[in-house]
Amino acid sequence: MSFEPRHRFFDTLLSEWIERVPNELDVDAVGLWQIVGSGRDGFSLQGKELADFVNGCVLALLRNGAVPVRPSAQPNEFWRRDIRYEGCDEEIALSIVNEWTMSGSDPDHDGLWFFRFHSAGMQYRRQLTIKQDQKTEMVGPEGGTAVYTQKP
Repeated sequence: MSFEPRHRFFDTLLSEWIERVPNELDVDAVGLWQIVGSGRDGFSLQGKELADFVNGCVLALLRNGAVPVRPSAQPNEFWRRDIRYEGCDEEIALSIVNEWTMSGSDPDHDGLWFFRFHSAGMQYRRQLTIKQDQKTEMVGPEGGTAVYTQKP
């Protein structure tokens, strides 16, 4: 009999949690800080077990069309694709996990996120902002940015 951890608040199996992480992409980006926090706080993971959990979540996101992004410092630009990560999904995930573990600190809100540029959530936000008399433009993965522009 094998033991699989359950989330301490939601009673979700760890494998189910990893499988469901990409569902958030339909409405929002997923931050590395959120993944690390859910593994540590929700499943009480640490060390190699936490790194394996983070790797699994990152792989699930990448396999569901997400790309690594960072908040942009440019005016009117929300996300900028982080082009430092190259290779297959497994290589990218391993690189991200290694970078995080080697840093010796937890990621924060200003760090790495995962975003699917063509998500339904972006379409919803586009409709919402048009109703608020704003113009929203998106540039796909080839351009690597999501741009939001206020009308004068």
